[in-house]
This record gives sequence, structure tokens and C-alpha cells, in this order.
Amino acid sequence: MGLVCGALVQGALTYGVVTSLRGSGDENLWSIGKRSLSVLPRIALLSVVVVILVVLAGVFLVVPGIIVGMILYVAVPASVMEGGGIGKSLRRSAELTKGNRGKLFLIALVLSVPMQVAAIVLVLTIGSMLGPVFTTILSTLILQILLGGVLATCTAVAYHDLRILKEGVDTDTIAAAFD
Repeated sequence: MGLVCGALVQGALTYGVVTSLRGSGDENLWSIGKRSLSVLPRIALLSVVVVILVVLAGVFLVVPGIIVGMILYVAVPASVMEGGGIGKSLRRSAELTKGNRGKLFLIALVLSVPMQVAAIVLVLTIGSMLGPVFTTILSTLILQILLGGVLATCTAVAYHDLRILKEGVDTDTIAAAFD
């Protein structure tokens, strides 16, 4: 269930981030949600495939899991923006991230580690007053909302910037997928 919710959030944030970068910030939450729901089945399935591939690579060692994660870093934004099936989105992510995977890893690391530490401190602080059941619920919500939202926004911006860097397109061209 968390993976589907994460895919929905990532789809909505991809749409919201790209339209915001375009300068057309007149989108409301309803239109962003509708757009995200329209691609939810595709990006939910894609998210499952990405997780399976990263976990399978991580079974061998941590480093291969990280490498596969960076190769597939922008698969969901590519799917949201460009459409197509799972294979196309995976290939597109590999193409866009090539030559920049180390930088993407550092960005993800710099963003996620402090946020995870902050979330743990918050959960331990508030959770000690609420008990184990509420602590579990609270920690899940905090990690999903805070960390998931920031990382989903980061992947959307990374997709946008990689398209500009690799293909020389502008934001209007990228956002034309929504027109």
C-alpha cells in the first residue's frame, strides 16, 4: 500500500514540480491529483519493478543495489512525463542518468540522511509520550510524508535538469507533455 501511495505522491509531485518550473503555477491540488491518478496504475507497477530490481541487486552487495537505484532514479518521472511502458521508462532513466549517477547519489544522500535523522529524533521525542502503536504509525507517516515528498521532488527536479543537460530542451518542451 505504501508503494502505491508513494507512486501517487511521486506522480503528483512530478507534475507539480514541472509545471511550477515552467512558471505556470496556477495548477491547483485537484488538477494535479487528477493528472497523477491518470498515470497511477503505470507508475505503481513501475515502482514495484524498480524496487524489485534494486533489492535483487542489493542482495549481492550494497553497492550494486545503489548503482541500480541510481540507474533507475528518474524512471517514474520519465514515465509520468513521457508515457510508455515499464521497459521504456527504465531505459529512459538509464539513458538520462548515465554520466551523472555519482552526483545523483550524493544529492540523494545529502537530502535523505539528515531527514532520516530528524525523523527519528522527532519520532523518539513524540513517540515516547504516545506508546509503541502510535510511535509506529507516527514514524511511518513522518518518513512517508517528509522523506518521500522531498525525495520525490528531488527526482522530478533531477529528471527536469537531466533533460536540459543531456538534450538541451527547455522547461516548456518538457512540460508540453501535459498540454
